[in-house]
Amino acid sequence: MESVAVFTVSNEVGYRVALALTSKYKVRAVIPSDGDPVKIQTLESQGADVFKLDEFTPDSVGSVLRGCYSCFLATKTVFTEPNFQHNEIERGTLVVEQCKEAAICHLIHLTHVTVEFSIGILARQNDAKEYIEREIRRLELPSTGLILPMPYEALLNIHKPAKFAKNKYLLQIPMGETAFDGFSLDNVGDVVIGILSDGEKSFGKDYAVSSGKLTVDDMAYIMSTIITPVDFRDAKLTVNEMREMKEIAGCEDIGNMYEFMGRMDLRHNVDLTRRLCSLDGHKCSLLSFEQWVQKHADNIKQLL
Repeated sequence: MESVAVFTVSNEVGYRVALALTSKYKVRAVIPSDGDPVKIQTLESQGADVFKLDEFTPDSVGSVLRGCYSCFLATKTVFTEPNFQHNEIERGTLVVEQCKEAAICHLIHLTHVTVEFSIGILARQNDAKEYIEREIRRLELPSTGLILPMPYEALLNIHKPAKFAKNKYLLQIPMGETAFDGFSLDNVGDVVIGILSDGEKSFGKDYAVSSGKLTVDDMAYIMSTIITPVDFRDAKLTVNEMREMKEIAGCEDIGNMYEFMGRMDLRHNVDLTRRLCSLDGHKCSLLSFEQWVQKHADNIKQLL
């Protein structure tokens, strides 16, 4: 059984990928020593080897990668850290350099089109990943980039619906009337398994995944239809208002990301995503937003 290293499972993307990979691969999952004990227990119960790393050094990262066939790299943006973009780039490039040293056969990594170079404003959570990809290309690693749109799971945390009256909630997503791509993290593991199945055909490519485009009004209508008797509405939040939401760490960078999304077409590919979720003998599991809401309706109700 081939081994796959996952850096890191402290973020939700890495955790979901590691959990999915345990069905086919021997997983080495990296998490800080103070990481979520439930995640650690769940991964270990599925046969993963959990490595608790508080500091990334060539030796500590190399010890995880040694003997692995592939690596999934999902760097975490910690907005509360001083110099968070520098720290993310530093951690990510160290893993990349050690992948080169360990002769990793396939590196799959989260990436993004840089907002800074595209429209001249900073969305450092995205820009950091582009800088890491440049190092991957410089070292000529066999690699595949994975570009994720807004995850539906953002409605459970950063974009939790805001109550404004009894059984009435606002969706605070600053996209106006522009339809934008979405995707459930329930499928991110399926996508990564599909990319690994693609093998060399995916080298040197960036895969921008999606389960479809919706407006915020569309999302509110779907949620209102399924989660009765609650009425969800678009808050008509502007990008500038998002930038001023100081209770949200990184609000300015997040607002800039939405400005970028409103101005640029990133060409996310639903057909590609559906194909990746169907590889390796799986029936296509790609969730639409409606299916995601149906699946997680109880979780959403608990948040309200």
